[in-house]
Amino acid sequence: MDGEPRSGLVGLLLEQMDCTHHRGGWFPPTRRVLEGLTAAPASARVTGAGVTHTAWELVNHLTFWKETCARALLGLPRLPGRIENDATFGGTGDPADETGWRAAVGRQEKADTAFREAVAGLRDADLDRPLSAGDVSPREMVSALNVHDGYHLGQIVVLAKLAGGGGE
Repeated sequence: MDGEPRSGLVGLLLEQMDCTHHRGGWFPPTRRVLEGLTAAPASARVTGAGVTHTAWELVNHLTFWKETCARALLGLPRLPGRIENDATFGGTGDPADETGWRAAVGRQEKADTAFREAVAGLRDADLDRPLSAGDVSPREMVSALNVHDGYHLGQIVVLAKLAGGGGE
């Protein structure tokens, strides 16, 4: 995002993150999609679309995993207790709560920045060493999270369009 482009595998992972979250490319970046949404379409549950979550819930989910993975990359302990994936989506959101929606988007942006900084602090030589927080390597974690984010970004775009809230 800032500074000179990095080469190597860490540089490639950062490039993927920047494309998905900040710059876009063949699709709109997360930042632009979320800036264009308001609380009402973000909290709308679209029926008949085969999607079980709202855009707001997806933002909560993305934020949870960014925060969790940043902690792991930094060698920080996991948060106490076992979190089931369904619990990471949080509440649906209130269509009248613009302040709450903006707070959720701000938290997601903060989590995205923290995760990117954690990845930028890695060297290519670090990427295949298992994390202390589990048996996956940083390469596996970051690569999977990049794909995960792109998948959910696509869902958010479709939900926003179906709810009449834009979405690019």
